[in-house]
Amino acid sequence: MIASAHAATGALVAVLIDKPLIALPVAFASHFVLDVFPHFGYPGHKGFKSDLKNGFAKIIAILDPLLVLLLFGALAYLGVDWYIYAAALLAASPDIEWLVSYLFFQLRDRQPPKSFLYKFHANIQWCENPALIFSDLAVYTLALVLIFGIT
Repeated sequence: MIASAHAATGALVAVLIDKPLIALPVAFASHFVLDVFPHFGYPGHKGFKSDLKNGFAKIIAILDPLLVLLLFGALAYLGVDWYIYAAALLAASPDIEWLVSYLFFQLRDRQPPKSFLYKFHANIQWCENPALIFSDLAVYTLALVLIFGIT
């Protein structure tokens, strides 16, 4: 799932729970809950180096950070508390391991170490498909609409 969908969901979790000590770990856990469902990605994910050979993936790699910035702009407009931003970051944070793997290992044609979290995260993602970008964008949009409706 794209990072912006994870971040928007994490922010929504924090808006709904309104208690940072509970909201932050639940936002982090929401990442793995979302990744269990079919979402954008490439079957047999071999890493960003392989994925980015596809032109559509390059578009998503540009669009996704822009959607995260839009989310943070919306949160700033709404004047939410600090932990809403933290929840958004925590919800997207498990994917940082993929980015680190790409930047420090795959670009150098080396195999990254596979932590327990890495293996768990890879194993729960049973259905990835580029056509499912629309489900990811729907999650992002729905979370943003709900955040605006609640706050």
